[in-house]
Amino acid sequence: MSLNPFSRSSAFNGKHALRVNTIVVWLVATFLLLIVIGTGLLMLPAMSTLPSGLSFLDALFMATSASCVTGLSVIDTATDLTTQGQLVILGLFQIGGLSILVFAAFFTFLLNSKLRIHHAKILPDYLDGETLGSARALLKRIVLFTVLIETGTFVALLYTWGSYPFSSWSERIFFSLFHAASAFCNAGFSLFSQGFYEPVIRDMYVLHAVVSVTIVLGSLGFATLNNIFSPQQLRQRLEKPWIDWHLSTKVAVNTTLLLLVVGTISFYWLEKSNTLSGMNLTESLIGSFFQSATARTAGFNTVDISQITIPTTVLLMFLMFIGGSSGSTAGGIKTSTFFLLIASVISTSRGSSQITIGNRHISNGVVFKALSIFFYGIVINLIGVFILSISEPQLPLIDITFEQVSAFGTVGLSRGITASLSEVGKAVIIATMFLGRVGTLTFAIALSARAIPQNYKLPEEELMVG
Repeated sequence: MSLNPFSRSSAFNGKHALRVNTIVVWLVATFLLLIVIGTGLLMLPAMSTLPSGLSFLDALFMATSASCVTGLSVIDTATDLTTQGQLVILGLFQIGGLSILVFAAFFTFLLNSKLRIHHAKILPDYLDGETLGSARALLKRIVLFTVLIETGTFVALLYTWGSYPFSSWSERIFFSLFHAASAFCNAGFSLFSQGFYEPVIRDMYVLHAVVSVTIVLGSLGFATLNNIFSPQQLRQRLEKPWIDWHLSTKVAVNTTLLLLVVGTISFYWLEKSNTLSGMNLTESLIGSFFQSATARTAGFNTVDISQITIPTTVLLMFLMFIGGSSGSTAGGIKTSTFFLLIASVISTSRGSSQITIGNRHISNGVVFKALSIFFYGIVINLIGVFILSISEPQLPLIDITFEQVSAFGTVGLSRGITASLSEVGKAVIIATMFLGRVGTLTFAIALSARAIPQNYKLPEEELMVG
């Protein structure tokens, strides 16, 4: 018999950490493989209209941007790619937008089938499953919600293009399909050279509203959509009205609404005499709402981003850094992280050492994880801006900072400098897009895996802070 009272727990946690490390490795490897395949395909002569085709670096940039559902582009997707090349981009952001969730659920079934139920906590940031069984059901609904929402958006777009001069109905269908998937996956890729700021398109406010709603649905997360809209959940709440949404759903919905409202009002106030000038109140509010929604990782634009004021640029960077909700196609540090940071500040200012939300105590481990993810995001962006300031001395600091934060949040908005970046600059943005999409997720999983329970408490010591 072992004399170490923690030996069994250590061995158990060691096996657990090994399995989680396997998941992390495969997550990263899957995205790398997707990017490599995408790069190879985009370098084929048939994929581009450019005489010499895409260079390796440009193809790598586009493949990474699409796989990481970012939308930043060093070429004009509308004119520099053939229909085959555009289909490759569509396939990359559709797979990249959903693969992490599906992949995580798959490994839950494969590796955790014989583990204790509490090991399902590996995936709370992705699937919010309370049990392995709920994760299994949610996996099926991931596909169902994707098909339903993208199909609904496709049909709506099909009949809201108005008088835009498509060459044929087949082109109209392809554009509708492409933008429906791009909106739900929060990819931000467009088949218009100027995005939704394209002449004629910029004035289609019903279309803007449709795309905005789709973006928001994509950024809420599948667990949230499942908790709100699944027939089983709806039926259960009708039969038992006292049953409320999950806490994570409340956080996702309320924080999203708060950011949308603040973003809309702020954008309107800052830009009403600038990029929104010439619009009536309704048009200005739709435009402001669109930019507030798209800044949280979709990357479309209905105004000229290069012409917005500096305060508005800072506002959009703030929204891009936060991003969407956990378990969604969006990027950023996530709304739950932002919410926990604010709750932690409020709790500390009140002299409390505990965070309570909706009659539920939030463990310190979860708060520490939120702080770690926030710190991770800050460091990645500071390093990126530092290197870009050296490699792109001719570009304004506000522009390269905006580009860097956009890449980290997998947003895709730009002040028009992406194509002019040097090779070093492109490499920095490629690395940032990858770390913003994959790094934050794997970092969160790794932190969850290292949450080892302790049956003892060390002596406390005071440390000066502030």
